[in-house]
Amino acid sequence: TSLTPSAALFEGPSFLPRLSEFSNAYLEAFQTIPIATWLLNSLIVAAGTTVLSIAISLYPAYALSRFDFRGKGLVGLGLFQLVFGTLAGRWRGLRYWLIALPLSAVIWGGALVLLLDDRLTVGQALAAAVAGHLAAGLAALTAGSRR
Repeated sequence: TSLTPSAALFEGPSFLPRLSEFSNAYLEAFQTIPIATWLLNSLIVAAGTTVLSIAISLYPAYALSRFDFRGKGLVGLGLFQLVFGTLAGRWRGLRYWLIALPLSAVIWGGALVLLLDDRLTVGQALAAAVAGHLAAGLAALTAGSRR
């Protein structure tokens, strides 16, 4: 429909656009709407965000890779789960992720605090985090099936 003129949208179905419509549709769009400016703005924001993310991540990444500390494996596993767990899951809507990501951070943070406070061993902290995520997942499934 991007190549179809506005007047022809509600006529009948046509599978191939006419050649004259094809050549004028995008040319007209670029002349009447500042799409090039919007694309440049998007490029500037994307590049700035990338540079800023790398600059902010550089120091913690160096510390995680070079220094040994108690609970380093748990922190690494938590970061792995946070990044790749989010990417592996399908998009379930903004409401789901606004609840799931902070809840996951609280679960991992709680396990890490208990580990660093010498209340749990590494294995116990991992087991607590896994149990917390399983309970949260079951609660989400149960709540989702009631709708």
